[in-house]
Amino acid sequence: MTLDQAKAILGDKFPEKVDCELSYKQGPSRVTFSVFDKMLGGLSIKPEVPNLLTDLPIDPAKSIFGLPLGMTQDEVIARLGQPACKLDLRKGKTALIYGSDLALSFWDGLLGGAVLQEGVFNYRDFELGADPHNALHRNAWSFTNGIRCGMTFAEFKKLAGKKFLYDGCYGAYADGPSKVAIISYTTANDNDESDESKALHGSTIEPLKASLNQ
Repeated sequence: MTLDQAKAILGDKFPEKVDCELSYKQGPSRVTFSVFDKMLGGLSIKPEVPNLLTDLPIDPAKSIFGLPLGMTQDEVIARLGQPACKLDLRKGKTALIYGSDLALSFWDGLLGGAVLQEGVFNYRDFELGADPHNALHRNAWSFTNGIRCGMTFAEFKKLAGKKFLYDGCYGAYADGPSKVAIISYTTANDNDESDESKALHGSTIEPLKASLNQ
């Protein structure tokens, strides 16, 4: 089929610019054709995934990027597509890895938290997801209470308020009766240990009981 024929069929769905591929949304899927000499070639159909980190803040007590806590692994995969890999961890805990910066954590097969940190899975023997997953924008995560990647540690402590638990190498706060978010940070100046010099970098969300039992 030619590009002109495809344009006549797709109408408003036909993209403004077409180079080496033609891509458009069809229902819950993204349809992509390779294009050569104005003729359609190979076909790919994948789930359409929103930019979750940008569009859906995290609510640690309820959901991860709009994925309700308690979802099964199969339900998450149906929403996000296949992960780069699956890791079997300790005592019934598993993780689905998307790109190199996101792990969704499961306890006994149910979604219970996440780890977000740029490049955290590019180490040792892991060569996972060299390109970020299309659900992910690096350094763009945020929580519903206003805590976000890149803000200072001082701002984080102020927003956490009475929920703030401790600091040192990292800070944490309880959100709901069974959840905790642990925030790591980077320091712009090694000689400045003030909270204003520290910027939030990564976060871990998991059941509070699991954190206390580490």
